[in-house]
Amino acid sequence: MEMRKENLQAYIAVLLIMVLCHVQCAAQTLLRQLPQHPFIDYSKNRIVYPGDSARMERLYSKLDSLMVFGQGNISVLHIGGSHVQADVFSNRMRMNLATLGPGNGAERGVLFPYRMARTNGPGSYRIAYTGQWETRKNVGREDGCALGLTGYIATTDDPLASLSVKLNKDIAGFWQFNTLRIVGSCTDSAFVPQLTVEGEHVGGEYLPSEECYIYHLPAYTDSVHIEFQGLKKESVTFRLSALIPENDLTGITYHSVGVNGAAVPSWLRCGNFEKELNLVKPDLVIFGIGINDANVPYGQFDTTAFKNNYNDLIERIERVSPGCALLFITNNDCCYRVSRRSRIPNKNGPLVEKAFFSIAREHGGAVWNMFDIMGGLGSMSLWQKAGLARPDKVHFTPAGYELLGDMLYNAIVLDYLYK
Repeated sequence: MEMRKENLQAYIAVLLIMVLCHVQCAAQTLLRQLPQHPFIDYSKNRIVYPGDSARMERLYSKLDSLMVFGQGNISVLHIGGSHVQADVFSNRMRMNLATLGPGNGAERGVLFPYRMARTNGPGSYRIAYTGQWETRKNVGREDGCALGLTGYIATTDDPLASLSVKLNKDIAGFWQFNTLRIVGSCTDSAFVPQLTVEGEHVGGEYLPSEECYIYHLPAYTDSVHIEFQGLKKESVTFRLSALIPENDLTGITYHSVGVNGAAVPSWLRCGNFEKELNLVKPDLVIFGIGINDANVPYGQFDTTAFKNNYNDLIERIERVSPGCALLFITNNDCCYRVSRRSRIPNKNGPLVEKAFFSIAREHGGAVWNMFDIMGGLGSMSLWQKAGLARPDKVHFTPAGYELLGDMLYNAIVLDYLYK
């Protein structure tokens, strides 16, 4: 009996060693190599749980099914301001996560024609347009009732208006779709935009409950052309909120929605946010909102209002995706502009950091403490000297955003493997 017990203990020990070796090998395979900078505290590059971790554990169970069995889909929503609108940080995350699981069957995620709004946008896809369009965003003073998931809307009554979408601008054939949702509506309920794929007309239908038009394509593609010729009638206007290319493959879809200058109240102004969020139903929401909320003189940042606004936003997300994982990114260190030529370190950073930990504790969320990882108060100057941050000491360079995307990805992978 004693010999059998010893054999069992030895067998368990061998199994544990094998599992540990497998995890270590997986980590080496999946993790991104990071450049070494002395001002970055890489030891703090981890996911932190101020309270319960059940939300992320449910997400990781779905990731198990995807990575081990090639089953299921995971939807991620990254929401924020200018750090997200540029889509360098978020696209780095998107491309990194696309390597998890079998193949690269994931969907590209939500799109918007930012050029139409005369602003910067993702460089990985292209949407050309013709005709006259008017745009609004959630940081304006106009009525926000029609605004939705992207924080932008575009309207037109021009029958010559059109959109040409090309999903793969740089990597040929990487993203493919066989279904397209045009999120929006028309004052003429009978109107349906005309869609063509390689010159072939594809019929669509309007789904009133979702306020979107859906098109099932005959084959996978990365490009479509959309026309609005039916807008010839007087007083007929079309409203566009987003384009969502979809497919029926398994993978991780990374939706990124950002608006330059957006704070938490900006997203609360979007009257159609919940309705359109239903179209992507996130399993994980990554919050990158806060840098603009804290862009005030030291002593004027209202921690209570900040937390209350976040509570409101989380409540709206919960109504659509109850129990989804919540990951909060603390503000990066930055400078506050006191005059045209003078900038000082923004001392609100530590206050926002503390607020995020409080919010995460209350809602069972996780925190990626970017403020602490990058070096804390005053560290943005070091990032700029290293070519990782802009002279405004608020925004990062492409290299800086890509580094952030690699670090966050590594933190999530390590948390997943060792949790």
